[in-house]
Amino acid sequence: MLNISVEEKQHILEQFDINKRLSETSVILHREMQKAKIGEKIMTDVKDSINKNQREYYLREQMKAIRKELGEDEGRTHYGPEKETGRSAAPGRGQRSRRPGT
Repeated sequence: MLNISVEEKQHILEQFDINKRLSETSVILHREMQKAKIGEKIMTDVKDSINKNQREYYLREQMKAIRKELGEDEGRTHYGPEKETGRSAAPGRGQRSRRPGT
């Protein structure tokens, strides 16, 4: 089914010259095919984006599970490179105590 207006349909039907009728129908069909191609490309792009996001989510969850198994999941909420803040996320990890005598 073509998604064309009633006015366009009426205009085509009012053409007495068969060649002109076919020509105008061809133009409309070409326009509708272009719309369909664009719609298909949009759907493909959206599907690719969703697949990429799902794949990234799955990999982040795997990394989270691995860190948990290794005991590295203490208080960490992001999955990018750790920022240098000059202090450890948990006492006793990576830095020595700064208290005298310890």
